Amino acid sequence: MSAIRHLREQPFVAATAVAALAHSTWALGTMFSGTQPMPPIIGDPLQAWFEFVIKTAAWHLPAFAIAFAFDVGQVVTAHEIRTAHAAGRKPWRKYAAFIVFALATYYLQMVYCAHHLPAITLGAGVSDAHAAMVQMFIDAGVWVIPAFLPLSTLLYTFAADSHPAAPHASTAPAPTSVVTVTPVPAPVALPTVAQSALPEGDATTAAPKPRKPRKTTVSLDARPTDLFGDLT
Repeated sequence: MSAIRHLREQPFVAATAVAALAHSTWALGTMFSGTQPMPPIIGDPLQAWFEFVIKTAAWHLPAFAIAFAFDVGQVVTAHEIRTAHAAGRKPWRKYAAFIVFALATYYLQMVYCAHHLPAITLGAGVSDAHAAMVQMFIDAGVWVIPAFLPLSTLLYTFAADSHPAAPHASTAPAPTSVVTVTPVPAPVALPTVAQSALPEGDATTAAPKPRKPRKTTVSLDARPTDLFGDLT
């Protein structure tokens, strides 16, 4: 899933990798296993077709696996380099790995071109004075054309910004919030009066004097009528 995500986020590098995959597979298969197996002629026995399928699989699969590893490594490394550049970092080890993948792609493309490049004849419109120079540029195609794919991925990878873009400040004024403040009355200090300043006998501070109990004298010789009156 991670490789698929890298392919989706780096479509340009993925497209160049797919374009180089077939040529890299042919170059690796030829250098490891010789010439590509040729299909049998129609009408040959079934065994000949079976042997052709086995030889073709043995010729293509190892070469395809190596070429695919180069291409996926190039795509993933390009994604990691661009991510590091966006964060303001310089991954020197990733640089070295990406350059190795680019050189491998260039070499395999050059091998393919060197085998398949035909002899291009000059048109009648090319004058004899420029024929030698034009032929020199055509012959240089075996070196120049293989460099287009790795060079384009190299430039695309290192074209990312070295520092993250600063967020643009908003020009709109910030919204202001209205806060209603209710005034709180300040506490009023009451004057205190010293105890010594009050006059003596002031009812607010003077303690009431205790009242003496009344004495009632009862004579033992008194009659009940003397105490309670004449009830009759």
